[in-house]
Amino acid sequence: MNIELVAELSDKQILIQNVPIVEGAYTAAALLQVGASKEEILSQLSALTITK
Repeated sequence: MNIELVAELSDKQILIQNVPIVEGAYTAAALLQVGASKEEILSQLSALTITK
């Protein structure tokens, strides 16, 4: 099962970001712990975006 399928089957909102999984998950979790907004989290994750 891949993340796209999970997003389709879930009733929760899932935002898929093109960032390294470990760094992205750690950053998002740390920001959630301190009460950051979704916009702040997405802004921080944008710095980690993988471009090919």
